[in-house]
Parts: sequence; structure tokens; C-alpha cells
Amino acid sequence: MDAVAEVKQRISLTDFVSRTVKLQKSGRNYRGLCPFHTEKTPSFYVFEETATWRCFGSCGEGGDIFSFLQKRENMDFREALEILAREAGVQFSPRTPESLKEEDRLNACLSLAVDFYQENLQKSHGEDAQKYLFKDRGLSQETIDHFKIGWAPDEWRILRNQLKENGFSDEEGLAVGVLAESDKGGLPYDRFRGRVIFPIQDNRGNLVGLGGRILGEGEPKYLNSPQTKLFDKGNILYGLNEATKTAKDSEVIVLVEGYFDVVSSWQAGFKNVVATMGTSLTELHARSLGRVVNKLVLALDPDTAGQNAIERAGRLVLDMSTESTTRASVRNAENFSSKADLDLYVALLPDGQDPDLLVRKDLNAWEKAITEAVPFIHFMLDRIIENEPFETPQESRRLVERIKPILSVIRDPVIRGRHIQDVARRLGLAEEYVNRAIKNGSKQSQGNRMTDEETVFSAHEVLLSTMLQNPGLRDEVENLPPDLFTNSIDREVFIDWLNKPLQDSEDSTSTDFILERREYLFSRRAPNLELTEVKKRARDLIKHILRERLIQRQHAVTQEVAAAEVTHGIGEVQKVAHDAWLGHLPEDATVDLAETVIEELELGLSLHRQEDLADDAD
Repeated sequence: MDAVAEVKQRISLTDFVSRTVKLQKSGRNYRGLCPFHTEKTPSFYVFEETATWRCFGSCGEGGDIFSFLQKRENMDFREALEILAREAGVQFSPRTPESLKEEDRLNACLSLAVDFYQENLQKSHGEDAQKYLFKDRGLSQETIDHFKIGWAPDEWRILRNQLKENGFSDEEGLAVGVLAESDKGGLPYDRFRGRVIFPIQDNRGNLVGLGGRILGEGEPKYLNSPQTKLFDKGNILYGLNEATKTAKDSEVIVLVEGYFDVVSSWQAGFKNVVATMGTSLTELHARSLGRVVNKLVLALDPDTAGQNAIERAGRLVLDMSTESTTRASVRNAENFSSKADLDLYVALLPDGQDPDLLVRKDLNAWEKAITEAVPFIHFMLDRIIENEPFETPQESRRLVERIKPILSVIRDPVIRGRHIQDVARRLGLAEEYVNRAIKNGSKQSQGNRMTDEETVFSAHEVLLSTMLQNPGLRDEVENLPPDLFTNSIDREVFIDWLNKPLQDSEDSTSTDFILERREYLFSRRAPNLELTEVKKRARDLIKHILRERLIQRQHAVTQEVAAAEVTHGIGEVQKVAHDAWLGHLPEDATVDLAETVIEELELGLSLHRQEDLADDAD
């Protein structure tokens, strides 16, 4: 979905809409006559902060820049995407039979390289690699074959020649990252030389790249494929395809740093282990993991670099490096929890024992480290308290300020209370003082919560995910207007789902973006509910979205009234409001102002009525 996001980033929705709609500034937003129905009083708004638009008049249409172009020109999403991508200068190539053939060629090219390296491991020039794998690393032939581990001879163009003989061009070898460009302008050469080769698969088991470990001296010790059409290191976890097969039974996945950590663990019977291949844990990684389990154990090397790696991985949840990132920690934790649905734990490994070595030398110690892993928050508290002085009351209070965001994100009051007791005891402070500081931190964090529009998008996502996972909802929502979904891709997913079952999505003419979004939403974990409960859940979500839309409208009108108070004075606005509410006809000059004030009052009453109904239902 990068192309879609990039288009929204490069093209201002306000500028785009203003080409056909005369917009006027209205508070932080823009207002104009709706282009999709006839009206005299402007009810069409562009919300610049969220890059969305909405008509609060009779048509009720709304969405983003793609839906605006679709509606205006009566075209489908694919056509709108192509037009806007072209205008924004974003490279976008819809999947065609030709592009699919190209991808098939690239997959075949990479597969040939993997087979070639496997064959070379069995040859005479692979004896040192075999000795290294069998004796030094303790791997069995079964494990080597299972992971398709191979050997890249220390020669410059042996793979290139093999690719040529099998009809693959240098361009294809470069495209999958097995060849590299010559700095001197010569022929491309083999990227991997004198290295043990680890084929890398995506979570579906498709080959996407390679990793190579050098034998003997040399840098870098580990070399991965570059970014290619097939390989994105920020989205791939080594071993996830294997771990997925067993992780649902164990309900946990263990994150390590390297290939051998995964392979050795698999051989020892721990098949729920994955590696980030030298990178930090990204949000994309977390989402992939969250589709499988809800518990992730970080088992990284216990040296300084490893501890730093643990902190980098955890910065999806907490970042204590600066004051600004500390203030954002609560929001980061909430986002991580909602998007990935993962609980982070840390396995405390013995000093000097990385996972691969510990598995081979002391399997019981490895199992103990995993089963006794501590919650990530517990680990972070220990890191801060053990590395900061608190010999004086002033230092202790300063330390509380540093750990305040950590404790503020703990939603369970019992668990939070236990941590507060522990922190107070360790720092020699009164428990009431720590508790009060944490409460103040929680109040401050509430000011940094997601905007109303982001909350609406979250409800959209949950609603759509609920529909995809429960086909029995089709009759319930078949008359639901697609423009309930502000995001154009979600709207297309909804329309696609209404027209065909999920299993038919492979035959869909939809773009890759829509298929990818549909697959992601379908794979989100959801509570196990009966159909009657699912229907109620869907109805509640729809009510929530509509209420948030009403709140959005009220905010826009309130900003208009505030602007009028600056222009006309508070007294004049109050007089117009009072006269209008009593039914007195305003002067021509104040008609628009009177209508705005009345609308604000009516919106407020409508919201109060909804709240009263909700209270009665409870």
C-alpha cells in the first residue's frame, strides 16, 4: 500500500478538491458547496489534518482523495489510483500477465541459485563448509536439507555462469540480489562468495532472498540479499514460515538475532523461533507475528549490543532515549497493542551464552530462559533502576519521572499497583507519591491520544475485519452504504466482499493493494462469538462510526462559531443565537451565522440524546 500512502502524502486533498469546488477557510478546515448534490448552504468539508472530506448534507458522501476522484469522474479505484499516481510522480505498475511472468522468472532464478548452492555444499570444495556445519555447529544432515543450507564457492562468477547456461540474464540475477554490479564497469559478479548460504522464505514459504555467513576472516560476517522486488528485510522474519506451523500450539514465538539461532533451536525441538536477520523489530514484523500468537519472547545475545538490540526491538512499545520520545511512549504502546496485539517478554540468557550456543550446550537452561521470560515492562524498569543513581530523594524522584510513562501504559490496575509498590520499595519512596506521579502521567498521556479521525479508522478496521471473518453478516449489512468507510481501499474491500466469498479473492480483478488489505483484515485475531453476538458487535461498531462522524461535524461547526466570535464579537454571536432560538427572523447579514449557531446547538442536543439512549441501554 506504499503507492497509495505516497499519493496521499504528495497531493494535497485541499488543493485537489479546490480545482472543482470553491472552498473557504472554516476554522482549521475548509468548507464549500457539495459537488455531488444541489444545495445553497455549504455542507461539504475538507479536513486537511486527516486528508479526508465529508458532506454533512443530504448526500452524506465522504472519503479520501481517491474516493473524491472516483465519485467526481464516475471511475473505479484502479483508474483513480493510476491517474493520481501519475500526477504525483509515484511509480505504480498494476499487476498484469506480463508482470506476473516477470515475477515467475525471478522466483525461478532465485530457486536455481538455491539449488546450485546446495549442490556445491556436497562437492569437494564444500568440505570446509560441511565440517563447519557438522562439527562446529552440530547440525545434522536432516536439518541442513530441511533449511536448504548451501555453500557459495569463493569464486567471482561461478553462479553467474550457471544462470547464463540456464537462460537467465544478468539483469534477472541483479534483480533477485544474487549478482552485484561491478564498481569498475565490468561484468556483474556473484554477490555471495566463500559463504554458507541460508535461503530465506516469506511467511508463505516462498523463496525471497539469501543470507550468507562467511567462513574464516572477513567482513561482513553475515551478508543478506539487498532490497529487491521479492525481498524486504523490514517485513521478513527468518523462520516464520516454520514457526507458524507450531506456534499456535505453544502460543508463543521466540525472537532471536541470527540464522544459526533459529536452525539450532529447530533441530533441538524448539520450532517456534524466528530471527530478524540483524535488524530491529519493525511494525510490519510485529503485525506478522500478531497474526499467529499474542506472546513474543525476545531472546537476544546478553552482551551490550544484544541488550541494545532488545531496547531497539521494544521501541515499538517504549523509547526512553529522550524527553520527547518518553512523552510519546504511552501512545506508542497503545498503537503497538492495537495493531499487533502482542505481549512482549524478555528471556534473560546467562552471560556469554547466545541462543545458538545455549541450545547446543545446555538445552535445559535455554528452555528455562524461555519459560521464565519476564514481561518487557519489568525488564525496562530493571534496566533504568539498575543503571541510574538514586542515593538522594531528589535522584529517586527524578527516576520516577523517567519510569512514569512505563507504568502509565499498564492497563490492568492490579498489575500496575504491584509495579508501583515494587518501584516505591526499591527507590525508598512513599507508595502514594509514586502512585500520584503515575496518575499525573496518565492524565498527560490522555492529551496525546489518537485524533477522532484515527479512532474512526480503527473502528472501520475492526468492523471490516469482523465482516470478513463472519460471512453470516452479509444479510445484516448488505444495505450498508460503502461510503461508511472513509478509506477508499477499505471501501473497495467491503464492496468486493459483498459480491464474492473470500476464497474467490484470488480470481478478483482488484488491485494488489485491495487483496493485500483484505488478507490482512481477514487474518486479524478476533473474539470467538456466536452469530447473534457478532451481529450486535457489528451494529455497535456502525453506531460508533456514525457517532464519531457527528462529533466531527460538531467540531467543524464549533470552529466556525469561534471564528465568528472573533469577527463579530461574542456579544453579537450570543444575541443572534438567542434570537434565532426564539424563532425571530435574523437580518440578511446574519442569516448564515444564525444557521451555523442553530446547527451547533442541534448537534449538541443530538449527541446528548445518543448518550442518554446509551445510558438507558446500559
